[in-house]
Amino acid sequence: MSDANGPRCAFLRECNERFDECEQRVDVLEAAVSEDEANRSPGPKRWSIAQCIDHLVVTAKLYEEATEKAIQEARREGASGEAPYGRGTWIGRFILSVQDKGRSKRVGAPRKFHPSDATIDFASSCARLRASLDRYRAWARDADGLPLGSIKIPTPISRFLKISLAQLFETHSKHALRHMEQAEEVRRELEAPAAP
Repeated sequence: MSDANGPRCAFLRECNERFDECEQRVDVLEAAVSEDEANRSPGPKRWSIAQCIDHLVVTAKLYEEATEKAIQEARREGASGEAPYGRGTWIGRFILSVQDKGRSKRVGAPRKFHPSDATIDFASSCARLRASLDRYRAWARDADGLPLGSIKIPTPISRFLKISLAQLFETHSKHALRHMEQAEEVRRELEAPAAP
């Protein structure tokens, strides 16, 4: 969870607050559903609760190496900057637009971002997500004071498609909440009484 030693930058604090909210909602879900319920799909071509969590783990992992490297290099070079961070890249703006429009704008995730099709160890997946959220919160602290709009990292889709670090933090924090909402919706559907 975020603490008093978190980033001073308001933008990064907001991102970390979304990461915090995601972790709190994971805690509630994990306590409320069984392993079997977590792996139950609500319908054809619909992700289960466990798959929603696994998708967040998979997606975050694909960006981790590039994120760590970019922050370390910027620190070594003595880069500095503050908000506003500019418009970022076009692909970053597109990805953010999907998060901001929420479930009303469904865009299928590329295959490499998909969760496992096998039965998922739900408790283990929740633990991996918490560890990932910890890493991103720590990187937000480490990135405080860097020119987040001018530091670009490649996306897992292609090294030629890049997003700024500002877009990365905003995207991941919003993406996490978007799929927590999806997982919670699945839980409500599974708990709803069957039609007579």
